[in-house]
Amino acid sequence: MNKQGIRRRVSSIAGIGSLPLVAALVVAPMLALGPGKAAADFAAPTFRSTIVINDNGPASPYGSTVTVGGLRGNVVDVNVILNNFSHDRPEDVAVMLAYRGRAATLMRGAGGTAAVRNANILLNDEATEALPATLPLAGGTAYRPVDYTRIPATPIGEPFGGLAPDPNDVAGEYLDFFDGLTPNGEWTLWVRDDRANFFGSMSGWTLEIVATFPPAGSSPGTSSERSGAGRCPSGPMAGCSGTSTSGGTKSSSPRSSRGRQRAG
Repeated sequence: MNKQGIRRRVSSIAGIGSLPLVAALVVAPMLALGPGKAAADFAAPTFRSTIVINDNGPASPYGSTVTVGGLRGNVVDVNVILNNFSHDRPEDVAVMLAYRGRAATLMRGAGGTAAVRNANILLNDEATEALPATLPLAGGTAYRPVDYTRIPATPIGEPFGGLAPDPNDVAGEYLDFFDGLTPNGEWTLWVRDDRANFFGSMSGWTLEIVATFPPAGSSPGTSSERSGAGRCPSGPMAGCSGTSTSGGTKSSSPRSSRGRQRAG
C-alpha cells in the first residue's frame, strides 16, 4: 500500500462511523505495505468532553488536547473529525490544530449561515469536496480544510487570541503541514467564534493519524523512501526529520499550555 493507499485506509475508517469505533486511543500496530516497503501505524485518539463554542469568543475549554503514543516513524497523514458539531451560524467558527510548534487553521468562514445540528464533520486534505463558503455543512461528509479569511493567500492566518498559538502554516497545506513530524505527543485543537449573536457546541473531536516506518531489518533507504523526507516546508522544525524545500529556516515557539484540557 502506497501513501495514497494509507490515506484511503484512514478515510474508510472515518467513513464507516469513527465515533462508535474508536476508543480514547486506538492503535493499529502495523499496516503492511508490501515486501521491502515501509510499514504504517494508525491511531485515532478522541477528546470526549463537550466543547462549548461561546458567542464571539474562545470556546470552553479553549485548547482541548489528545495524546498520541506508541507510534513509530513519521507522520504521513492526519485527519480531524468534529464530533456532533452544532452551530447557529457555522461561518462564525474557526478551528485550528497545533502540534510541536506548528499551527494550522483548518476551518474559518465556512459553512454559510444555515444552522447545523449534531453533524460529524471530517476534515481531510484528500477529500474531493472543499468546505463550502456559503452552502450548508453536511454531516458525515469529508471536506478539504479551508480558511476563507486567507483567500487570496496571505502570509499568515488571522490570530486566534488568548493562549492559542498564532497560525504559522504554509498557505494551502492545512493538515499536510504536519507531515514528516514524529507523531507521539500532545495534539491540541483550538476553537473560537469570530462574530456576535450565535453560538454552538461539539461533543468532542477525533484525530486520525498514520505514521510510516521502515520494516524490521531493512535499511533506511533513499531520502524519497523515508517517511517525512522533504516535508519541512522551510527548514526542519521541532520533531521534523524532513529536508528543507526552500531556503531559510522557520522557527516557532509554542505558547504556554496552561488552561488546556486533556482527554482522559
